[in-house]
Amino acid sequence: MTEKLIDHEIREEVVSGLDCNYNVVAGAGTGKTTLLVDRILHYILRSKGLSVREIVALTFTEKAANEMKMRLISELEKLQNGESDGVFRKSYGLKADDIEQISSTALQDIHKAQICTIHSFCANILRLYPLEAGLPPDFAVDEGNNFDDLFAKKWPLWLQSELSLASAGKDKWLVILKKFNLDEIKKIAGMMCDGTLPESPLVTGGSMDYFRAKLKKQADELELVRRTVEARIAPGSPDGENIYEILRNLRGAYENAARLKLPAEELPKFNALRSIKNFSKEEVDGLRMTLKNGRDYMQDEIVPMLRQIDDETIKSLLELIKPFAMRFKSWFISAGFVSFNGLLERARDLLKNNKAVRSALKAECKRLLVDEFQDTDPIQCEIVLFLSEQSGSSANSADDVKLDPGKLFIVGDPKQSIYFFRRADIESYMNVQEKIEVQGGKKEFLKTNFRSHSGIVDVINDLFVKIITKKENYQQEYHSISARRGPTLPFQDVQLVLVRNEGTEAESKVGANEARIAEAEWIARWIKENIGKPKTSDGLKLSYQDIAILMRSLNPVKVYIEALKRHDIKYIVEGEKFFYNMQEVIDFSNLLKAVDNPTDAFSLAGYLRSPYAGLKESEIAALFNAKAVDYRRPDEIPRPLERNGLVRKIYGTLLELNLLSKRLPLGDFFSVLFKKTFVLEMTAGLYYGEQCLANILKLHQKALNDSANPGITLNRYISALDKAIETVPEEGESPLADETFNAVRIFSIHKSKGLEFPVIMLPNLHGDIKKAKDLNSSMFFDWRTNKFGFCNKNICNSNFIELDEMREDRLDAEDRRVLYVAMTRAREKLILLSNAGVPGGSFGQMLGGVSGMDFNSIESGRHETGKGFISIEKIKYDPDEIELPVKRKAASKTRYDLTKHCKVWAGRKNIRDAACARPLFTSPTGLSDSSGFSAKNATQADTLAMLKGIIMHRAMEQHDFTAGIGDLHSIIKRIVSEQYDGLPERDKDALIAFANEKLSGFAKSGEYAELVSAEILGRETPFIVKHGAQIVSGVIDIIYRTKKGVIVVADYKTGTAAEPKELDKTNRMQKEIYLRVVKESLKMPKAEFRWIII
Repeated sequence: MTEKLIDHEIREEVVSGLDCNYNVVAGAGTGKTTLLVDRILHYILRSKGLSVREIVALTFTEKAANEMKMRLISELEKLQNGESDGVFRKSYGLKADDIEQISSTALQDIHKAQICTIHSFCANILRLYPLEAGLPPDFAVDEGNNFDDLFAKKWPLWLQSELSLASAGKDKWLVILKKFNLDEIKKIAGMMCDGTLPESPLVTGGSMDYFRAKLKKQADELELVRRTVEARIAPGSPDGENIYEILRNLRGAYENAARLKLPAEELPKFNALRSIKNFSKEEVDGLRMTLKNGRDYMQDEIVPMLRQIDDETIKSLLELIKPFAMRFKSWFISAGFVSFNGLLERARDLLKNNKAVRSALKAECKRLLVDEFQDTDPIQCEIVLFLSEQSGSSANSADDVKLDPGKLFIVGDPKQSIYFFRRADIESYMNVQEKIEVQGGKKEFLKTNFRSHSGIVDVINDLFVKIITKKENYQQEYHSISARRGPTLPFQDVQLVLVRNEGTEAESKVGANEARIAEAEWIARWIKENIGKPKTSDGLKLSYQDIAILMRSLNPVKVYIEALKRHDIKYIVEGEKFFYNMQEVIDFSNLLKAVDNPTDAFSLAGYLRSPYAGLKESEIAALFNAKAVDYRRPDEIPRPLERNGLVRKIYGTLLELNLLSKRLPLGDFFSVLFKKTFVLEMTAGLYYGEQCLANILKLHQKALNDSANPGITLNRYISALDKAIETVPEEGESPLADETFNAVRIFSIHKSKGLEFPVIMLPNLHGDIKKAKDLNSSMFFDWRTNKFGFCNKNICNSNFIELDEMREDRLDAEDRRVLYVAMTRAREKLILLSNAGVPGGSFGQMLGGVSGMDFNSIESGRHETGKGFISIEKIKYDPDEIELPVKRKAASKTRYDLTKHCKVWAGRKNIRDAACARPLFTSPTGLSDSSGFSAKNATQADTLAMLKGIIMHRAMEQHDFTAGIGDLHSIIKRIVSEQYDGLPERDKDALIAFANEKLSGFAKSGEYAELVSAEILGRETPFIVKHGAQIVSGVIDIIYRTKKGVIVVADYKTGTAAEPKELDKTNRMQKEIYLRVVKESLKMPKAEFRWIII
């Protein structure tokens, strides 16, 4: 018997407690997707259950939404087939037939279920109520290109007008321009236009309580120092007076700063403070450090800010920009676009301000589930709260919402909130948690981890209970998780690899980059040595795609890539700052730019030296020396380069493409370019050709997507590509080859969230995790408080001091969570790598500080962390031991027999031709191929026979079975006279006589008698259904319910002597299709099929 989970009762409660709101805290690997799916199943299956269309489930990514939907479909199919339905029979008193019927209905409606990202959900809301939201009904979601184009067009014109001598705000601008540069002004305007910054943010911080609290903390520390000194130094001693003077000046400085005033006196210096009577050297050093920190903080951060504080000028700038931002948003919407941020803001505003729309949406959304709630921002929280409001209530703000019991179910983990840079706000998450509990909801914790074994989980618990500690507003306390399984192989553990030199003490310090080189070489060798070895007790072997290398930042990734290349290890990098720096992307961009602009000699040179053209640098130099770099003038090509005709051919192709680019849509032009240049074929032959090809195809797909936008040209596409290459947006390599490609994955930690791998490697733990502040200018906006802070070398507002401190606290808490996310991705083995000499502000320093390990002095071996342990390995940096690149074997000169390949390709061609010959659309009789009628070879007798069948079918369609045979005769006569009036009278009489004879005989049959007493449910019922690679459409002659309650699907057969059993064989597909349609679409699972032979 399987042992129960330690949180079994909690899991049972949260999936079946449907009348209570829940806040579920689900740690890494605890099965939250399963939990959400189970909760949805309970919603659907309990008595008076909900339709799947009335349930909204919101996720953080499209991938998570698809996974949840596929998991739900799988579970519903199991229930439909009578599997795993015991819990629902017991809980809700349902019979097997009831569960089958409910699950079948849910599967029919699953495509209408709103299981999606919150951005998709908001887009759906706005498409339902576009006019109420102030949007055009056909609005499109802009990914940024259209915004950038419009802003680049409108901003210079407006700014030119504003800075003219005739401008009404001339005097204000003269003050502003002394303290802001134009780039800073443009950035603020862009933020206000795209919704990142609201039109009326708070510039001042009101009471400045936060700022004063920080200063008071510093002052209290100084007061503690003063008391300590006073207790140990005799009054009147020179040492005491010196220190008292320093403390008095510092305290005065902090008191003035709290009143936003500069220090009254020059800050004290205490370099001469070397020794104090009755104090040890260590105590003097500690005292001097405390005083120095207080002085430096005041002098380097507080005083400069106090000198620059000017709330009025910053407020004046925002007021001047505000009219432009409002007009820009109107222009943008008039052009038919909404940004991603705009989707959220407009949906929130619609729900907040239009009570009728809110009421309608609340009625449609009966239950709301939200996954990864720790990554939501304040606006998303407002949307969730408004939709979860009690029926009949209409609060004016989200804070005042009264929650509908049982409607809201949120799942999140405060230990995994790592998207502050995307506006994710853990404080908003905690506020919603509190609201749920205050209003009668419950908070429960999932504790069982299904991903990692206890060797990894125990170490993580031991470390992070000290790393992630409760911090008001920024972090909840750490709750440990428990592994479902234990390790079974020595391979399965946590390993720490430390880089140190083996030389003298003077040589013992290894630089950060040297340590990365050593780490990279160790990683490559470890991979080569362990590939193919068992990774779990079931004997599964380790492959490249089982390994992921995670990094806080991908800036130093090149070092690790070079090591993998040296050892011929395939890899894929997924993360920012990489896709647009791939060489094939740059080469292809040069080709596009050369085609678009014949005078762009630099792009032409880049293309010519790429693998796509293959010219030598000496040949390119010869072209430049001869000034023959305009492909419109091939006659200028130097004679030595004319010999093989390659350059002339390249120039001719570029000229042809240049002309075509002016006439063809962008997507069509790319197709022609690929055929003319053989770019795809040559890319496939490069090192990592599969991935390189996928990257080029990704650019092609972007072109196809952009083609849907009106006015897109090759030049505009190139501009967007240039901007992407220059700014390096967050863009990974193409996923086209990623999922099936057997290669080591390299991710930023943020990109890895939600993923798991058997082996996780975390190198560069000695790297600095703190982002350097922009010394020129910094600006922050806090969505929770609506405060805006700005600071540059000339000006600062009072909000900035508070927001900067808050940002530092938030980032410090988030850095700890980032490390947690990284370490919890591992299933079987976790490898940590660092320089032994770890600096402050690094993950290595963070781990060393709580584990009791001194990275410098610790030796190789086993280190206990508490319940778990870490295996330590010390390695040295030795450039002489770095292996040289692996030499690839020369291509074999053996001649291959291609006969077998020709046969294979001939077979594939036959399969393809057969598939192409098969029509996409067909009918049930077309599938059976039993009609036996060919219009091409039909005789007059064949045509009359077909007409007889059509007439009898139409007569049966219109006949009232309770009206008797006379009704049939009159229908037949009317059909022939109205629809076949052009036939000779002899033929018409023959048709009527034949139909009357046949139907009169049929009226005496048992089948007719059954139809007379039956309830007719449908006649000539049309349908369309997918069948394999084809789409089948047709009509079902009749569907009826007999006196015994049996549902019958029937098809009329005329002009045949065949028995029903024979028809079952010749028309098997028709019978199966009809029954499938009725069972699935009309929800009649027990329907029977009959042939009615007339």
